Amino acid sequence: MAWKFKFIGDPHDGFSGPETVTKFGFTFRKNGPAVTIPEGEHGRRMAIKLRGNSHFKEVK
Repeated sequence: MAWKFKFIGDPHDGFSGPETVTKFGFTFRKNGPAVTIPEGEHGRRMAIKLRGNSHFKEVK
């Protein structure tokens, strides 16, 4: 199972933040298309970290 996430910015500051951010080797554009995190143990760990970050939203 792959996971998809979007970068939304800081929800505690009017969704402010940079237009792009790079995490775990993936580049996310603010309010851009969802980025697919690959399957596997490494992808699972990345998904857990992104779920815990308020600047990202998981897309089902």
